[in-house]
Amino acid sequence: MRGGSMEHPRGVRSGVARTGVTGLIDKVRATIQKYEMTRPGDRVLVGVSGGPDSVALLHVLWVLSEELGIVLHVAHLNHMLRGEAADEDAAYVSDLAGRLGLPVTVESRDVAAIAREERVSLELAAREARYEFYREVARSTGATRVALGHHAGDQAETVLLRLLRGTGTTGLGGIPPVRPLGTGEAGAGNSKDKEGPVIIRPLIGVPRREIEAYCVDNHLSPRVDASNLAPVYARNRVRHELIPLLERRFNPRIVESIARTAELVREDDAFISGEVRRRMGHIIIGKSPGGALLSVTRLLAEPVAVQRRVVREAIALLGLGVEDVGFEHVETVLELAREGSPGAAASLPRGIWARKAYRPAKPLEGGDRQGVSLAIGSPVELILEFGSGPAPVPEPERWPSGETEAWAASESAARSHPGGPLAARGFEHTLNVPGTTFVPELGLIIDAEVFETKRCGRGEDARVGRVGHVGRAGAGPCPEPDPHEAFFDLDALGPSLAVRTRREGDRIRPFGMEGHKKLKDLFIDDKIPRNIRDRVPVIVAGKDILWVVGVKRSDLARVSPSTRRVLRLAVRAAEHGGPG
Repeated sequence: MRGGSMEHPRGVRSGVARTGVTGLIDKVRATIQKYEMTRPGDRVLVGVSGGPDSVALLHVLWVLSEELGIVLHVAHLNHMLRGEAADEDAAYVSDLAGRLGLPVTVESRDVAAIAREERVSLELAAREARYEFYREVARSTGATRVALGHHAGDQAETVLLRLLRGTGTTGLGGIPPVRPLGTGEAGAGNSKDKEGPVIIRPLIGVPRREIEAYCVDNHLSPRVDASNLAPVYARNRVRHELIPLLERRFNPRIVESIARTAELVREDDAFISGEVRRRMGHIIIGKSPGGALLSVTRLLAEPVAVQRRVVREAIALLGLGVEDVGFEHVETVLELAREGSPGAAASLPRGIWARKAYRPAKPLEGGDRQGVSLAIGSPVELILEFGSGPAPVPEPERWPSGETEAWAASESAARSHPGGPLAARGFEHTLNVPGTTFVPELGLIIDAEVFETKRCGRGEDARVGRVGHVGRAGAGPCPEPDPHEAFFDLDALGPSLAVRTRREGDRIRPFGMEGHKKLKDLFIDDKIPRNIRDRVPVIVAGKDILWVVGVKRSDLARVSPSTRRVLRLAVRAAEHGGPG
């Protein structure tokens, strides 16, 4: 539920002076300069809950606004969790913004209802509602920066909580001083390099005691949220029990010490992450609209430290941040990569999953970027596929498309065919020999070419007999075998050839082998996913199978030194769902 927005005219009203505690203002100014948080002309949206941290932040930025050349806009979200007290917080923020002469947007969201609907904790639902609110207000006001009141105490609490839960160096880096509004808490960076609104935290180096003193000295009278005192939340126990204990017994400036350590770790982590990303290009082999595809072989060839970071990066593509992904989640994915059988899947937080599967190592060339017609090739490789939504079944009903090479009919060709997407069962088309045959069900074109044989030079007889591959008139040396083309002795074939889907009981006499083999066994041995098998074209001469495209050709009509006329069949993707 939303409330209305309340706007107040600019200009200073009575009751607030443009002064402040010099020490804290100097710290904030230095932090803003160090991380290049603002630039002259920036419109800064200040998130204000009404508590000491955000109130002090608003006042400091108001004091510095003319010096920094920035324009402020106040934003407050009522989470509707504390009844009258929440309404009073909203009224306080509105009044403060008015006294400072600043525009303000106040809205309400039923966070409890969101938590029930999304089946997440109140804390997570509140955070997501808050950040969505900031995105909306930033968009409507043209804000380029969103300033939040996290301080050194919050930094220490975050690091300690992550340490207690278990985390890596990214987690120990704590809360980044600057990050894009649209992502999770992982990573920091220079604000000028970010696109879209950027979150800034000018108080990140200031301890809580200095913030509270600033509020007293400037007569700001912030609100107190009683829920911040309740020991039922782990963060509150760290704040009110663990940190005071550490201050009394070990280090009275433990908060500043942890904050400094987090900064050092964050800088080291940024360097390591950059080095890892340089190595990720050959591991993340594709991206689908909802995730990423990783080569299992390439992933496991890296040191374990790199493996963990690559997995985190792949998960981050689906919108999960450091807070969502724990050590056990990363290890679950790596265990899946190392030990899982093809088709196995692992569940991750918030509806994310990872699946181990096969895909062809070489895609079919041609077609458009929106999806190749059939990625037929050899050999296959194991991948990790990440996605979101309903958990996958062991044999997936679809295969990623888009930028990823896929074992699937092209989206454009499938949509143009009256049978609908992937309608490939039960078709049969006579091949035009010589000529071109369009297979609309698969978005494929089969080219048939006839030519006279030409010797390839010394050793030709042995080579031609072995691979069934010859050169053509005017060509150079014999080309290398290609899984998307096959050569046959035309005179050893019957009068009519056809392309069709597999049928019950189909058998093939594989090239170079004695006896016949069921197509079902061939697909199993070559690890062709079950949902793909009805979309693999089969070339036949009468009842005999000549070629299971991209998988295996038969021993029939093999090219030999005595062959006079050669039939070359080549499969390519159709452009835009039709013959090209």
